[in-house]
Amino acid sequence: MYLRTAAAAALLAACGVAVDARADSELALEAAFARVEAFHPDLKMFRQTAAGLASEVDRAAQKPPLTVGAELENAFGNGAAAGVGGAELSLNLASVLERGDKRAARTALARSRLDAVDNARAIKRLDLLAEVARRYLDVVAAQALARIAELDREQRARTAEA
Repeated sequence: MYLRTAAAAALLAACGVAVDARADSELALEAAFARVEAFHPDLKMFRQTAAGLASEVDRAAQKPPLTVGAELENAFGNGAAAGVGGAELSLNLASVLERGDKRAARTALARSRLDAVDNARAIKRLDLLAEVARRYLDVVAAQALARIAELDREQRARTAEA
């Protein structure tokens, strides 16, 4: 738990340095959207989950594996059967016979799970982009109000001088 806290603190410090370095330039809405899509941890989590589910889809589409086995019996008997002369070796090759399109059903289930994660990611992405747009518009509105207040202050100063 301590390691996670330290990692989170280091990440916040690194983000703080990056934000200070870009404080002079303006951030366009499209650039803010791109940064959210590239770096937001919730969206990264969905990418990793989708990659895992994609491997499950691949695994579900495969045929059941062949298994090879060997069994050695009576290798070390008693009395007259002592020694390796009475040993019996059995070899087997086995696989599961699937009937009724079970592989297709497995694959469809895995694909539906992957589609559900993709849909959840799309929903989360749109929610995050809506929040970014809302905050961006709040900042633009605040900047416009600050400009109006500055113009008002300058006009009042000129009026007071006159």
